[in-house]
Amino acid sequence: MNKILLVEDDKDIQEINKYMLSERGYNVSLAMNLAEARKGIADFAPDLIVLDIMLPDGSGLEFMEELRLQGNSIPILLLTALGTPKDKVEGLRRGGNDYLAKPYDYDEFVMRIEVILRSKQQEDERVRLAVKAAHTAQEILAFGELTLNTIARNAHINGKLLNLTQMQVGLLILLARHKNETLTYAHIYETIWGQPLASNSQALRSTITKIRNEIAGCGYSISSERGIGYRFEQGEYR
Repeated sequence: MNKILLVEDDKDIQEINKYMLSERGYNVSLAMNLAEARKGIADFAPDLIVLDIMLPDGSGLEFMEELRLQGNSIPILLLTALGTPKDKVEGLRRGGNDYLAKPYDYDEFVMRIEVILRSKQQEDERVRLAVKAAHTAQEILAFGELTLNTIARNAHINGKLLNLTQMQVGLLILLARHKNETLTYAHIYETIWGQPLASNSQALRSTITKIRNEIAGCGYSISSERGIGYRFEQGEYR
């Protein structure tokens, strides 16, 4: 349920607007002045503010500017007796999302609120999808036919899941993130196994062999630099 804060010093208008919005399922809170409006924003956390411009303790326009300077982008519908084109332009220029002059049609009033909230929801969804896409891009490493999921710790070639453990995929991810760079045996072992490289490095060699077999044919491979370490690079392993 969307929450709306009505900032209006005319009690009759306030009550009528509250009734119209409540009938349509909105959760409505009332403020008679700017002091109450500030408290309402803090306590009620509205999704939209309906704001009168001329209030007993100050200007609604200045209050709106104050919110915008604080980085508060909450949608605001200005509802006022000041209805000249110049007034409307000024209200929108100073941060209003819409402007409705008194007297007004109540159905239009409600519809304007619905349009503002719909636009906000669409913008919130665009932001959510953009964040999700950025997060997904960080999760997935792609090298031609090979994709590595750094969160789930799995690997695919052309969508087919490879038979690798999470530890083995972790080693592959480590090398892939340093594509074309040789990582030393010691660095790989300490990163993956969490302990210094023992004189017997069979565990590392067997893990590399397993990964090589699984990713064969994908266009990328793990090459050896004798006596130093391993390198992830484009091309098939020879």
